[in-house]
Amino acid sequence: MSDDNFLYRLYLREIYEQAYLDRYVSFSAFQSAPNDWLLVLGQYDAVVIMERGFRPLLPAQARLRQELEAQWRKERVWDESMRLTQSSA
Repeated sequence: MSDDNFLYRLYLREIYEQAYLDRYVSFSAFQSAPNDWLLVLGQYDAVVIMERGFRPLLPAQARLRQELEAQWRKERVWDESMRLTQSSA
């Protein structure tokens, strides 16, 4: 395994553990499509949050956000550009 691959796996493992994704998906499934799983589980901004020195949302917080975003979309007051998806470094 190359050093880059090893570091990437460590990085994914840290995201996986800090966002409590082990409650919902295996690590092998997560590492095959990390962005997809983060989106599905309401943790799409976990990487940005962690880059800023904070922990990702707790599972209950992620679920609540998903419910609120769904409601806001239904009410047409939600804009996807409001999502925190990249570092503003």
